[in-house]
Amino acid sequence: MDRERAVTNYKRGLRWQAALTIVAAVLVIGTFAVSGGRGYIIEVDFSEVPEQAIGADFVIDGEALDTLRMLRGLPVNGIRVSEGEHEVVIQSENCFGRPLIVVPEGTERAVTVSVQVRDRTDRERTFCVFELRQ
Repeated sequence: MDRERAVTNYKRGLRWQAALTIVAAVLVIGTFAVSGGRGYIIEVDFSEVPEQAIGADFVIDGEALDTLRMLRGLPVNGIRVSEGEHEVVIQSENCFGRPLIVVPEGTERAVTVSVQVRDRTDRERTFCVFELRQ
């Protein structure tokens, strides 16, 4: 009797494991489908981000999609894009941005760009320019 109960419990455990595996697979496939399938992330390297860049707009293909910000001392950014060429600009009220063309492709899942600030003087007026590098 104990052996039959042990076998029954073992089979019940296998059924639950199979059911949970199927549910997990459906969730992963659903998440992949909802997120647009295969995509790439364009992110900013915060290891050397100047203070002027915090709060600046993160513009991709002419559309301001996010703002560079910190949360509890950690950078929060990353924009999902499709494969192909994208124009990336960081800009704010006080600083202009020079565009950078980014082309994510192949097995590369994330493209990281770094931000540098250059002060420029034009006709006795000083302004800053965000320059991006890949």
